[in-house]
Amino acid sequence: MIWFTSDHHFSHGAIRGYVNRPFDTVEEMDEEMIARWNETVAIEDTVYYVGDFCLGDYEQWQYYRNRLNGKILFVPSDHDRKWVREAALFRVDLPLYILSPLYELHIDKHTTITLCHWMMRSWPKSHFNMWHIHGHHHRRTHLEFPGKVLNVCVDLHDFYPWSLDEVVAYMEQQPNNEDFIGDQRR
Repeated sequence: MIWFTSDHHFSHGAIRGYVNRPFDTVEEMDEEMIARWNETVAIEDTVYYVGDFCLGDYEQWQYYRNRLNGKILFVPSDHDRKWVREAALFRVDLPLYILSPLYELHIDKHTTITLCHWMMRSWPKSHFNMWHIHGHHHRRTHLEFPGKVLNVCVDLHDFYPWSLDEVVAYMEQQPNNEDFIGDQRR
């Protein structure tokens, strides 16, 4: 199964206050998010992680990564810089999959999802009504706009990842992208 999520900010105590996460301590927050992840994601599943995993170093990343189910493919963002940089310098003990900060995932011959931590008004193939998955915004925001766009931030999905089936059902209910040029050959 395929999953999408972002913005756990593991071990980041201040995030609780910034976005009013319902946890008394950073340890409680981390443990509950790990439990919800593992309750949902099986060991053989694939997770596309759209940025802001943890602020820490490679050792901290490895600590949390070791505790999570699934093959995780990371679309890095600003909060991931330190551990990504250190992973490039040190021997990596776990399989580490770092994708481009702007990554196109081909679901089938008619559907491409552009993954990027930041929300975009226009993205590759948006004019063909292709989809965009992002994170970054921990609350619903006035910046949202109609179209095939989904924010997979954990704060907006009760700290659970989104399954591909949920994403498809959501996107099918959304209006066409603003720059959609109609059903023309791709």
